[in-house]
Amino acid sequence: MFARYLAVSALCLVVDYASYVALIRLLAVPPPAAAAAGYFIGLVANYVLAIRYVFASGPLSGHRLGEFVAFACTGLVGMAVSAGTVYACALAGITSIHLGKIAAVGVSFFVVYAMRKYVLFREAGAPHAVDAP
Repeated sequence: MFARYLAVSALCLVVDYASYVALIRLLAVPPPAAAAAGYFIGLVANYVLAIRYVFASGPLSGHRLGEFVAFACTGLVGMAVSAGTVYACALAGITSIHLGKIAAVGVSFFVVYAMRKYVLFREAGAPHAVDAP
């Protein structure tokens, strides 16, 4: 499961970045708006691929809109973790924007994967994270 999620996430990162660059270069969209749009396009691609190739089902599988909203919320948490990681790197004196972003991608990847695997798409009958002793 982890290898499939890693492959889907890598592909969706390419979709996100390609959308970002295309919106800026082809449509002259301002970079912050292009970043948000690219992120959303990558998120939709990630959801479609993840429910098909990574996660068999979860508590919301019968309610695709609710499942997508919850999936998107985990993505927003990942975005916040990413921003926080870049900020922490800057505070630590890491001046390369690329090193901070690489660290952020790694940290947010594992946080979001854990939320999606153990909460959103947990196996039927598996205890919820908050139910653990």
